[in-house]
Amino acid sequence: MTVGVRILILLTLLLVLHPLTGPVTAAFAEEGLWSKSAFAIPRQRAFKVPSPDRKKTILISDLSLVVIDGGSAVPGIEGYTLLLPAEIAWSPDSKAFFITSNEGGSGEEAWFVTIYMIEYDRVNSYDITLEAANRFRDLMKCPDAGDPHFGAVKWTKESKNLLVVAEASARASCAEKEAFRGYIIEVPSGKVLSELEPKKLIDKWGDYLGPRFAKKGLR
Repeated sequence: MTVGVRILILLTLLLVLHPLTGPVTAAFAEEGLWSKSAFAIPRQRAFKVPSPDRKKTILISDLSLVVIDGGSAVPGIEGYTLLLPAEIAWSPDSKAFFITSNEGGSGEEAWFVTIYMIEYDRVNSYDITLEAANRFRDLMKCPDAGDPHFGAVKWTKESKNLLVVAEASARASCAEKEAFRGYIIEVPSGKVLSELEPKKLIDKWGDYLGPRFAKKGLR
């Protein structure tokens, strides 16, 4: 029995035992910390996220992730372990989804974005923030800040572009700590199409920014 089949059987059993009515139900999912258009992935229970076209479903349980299409598991992410806290959102055309995760598990360590695209009959993952990270570090000129946090906020142009926010670590000793910028990034190439300074980011995209930004007095 393959790893994918075992995971699918496990998730199917869990969903039978704990039926979910969908991610829009408040009892099962809250809005994301970074993005109001994303769903926070709950701990300690099975969770499903149907695609906008209702043809695919993301199943999550015990930190395992499976994409179901037409009743079958789509290969490509066998053995993937989800890090929590995390939030997730499909693209409007149901061809991709993003996950914003915290690598430390407490929410205080680095946040990062992974893109998952359903293409060529499999799920492929991409890191699209390298160019944006380099730009952000050059802008901040804060050598002890380390890598910036990244959170995905909003898909644009279906699954072709994604708005992400880069944020300097609160642990940095320079004046720019917790400074942030928005970037519209081409998917999956990672090319930065547009850079948004804070005021422009808030003016244009503030309605989609999650509660993480409330502490900055931006919402």
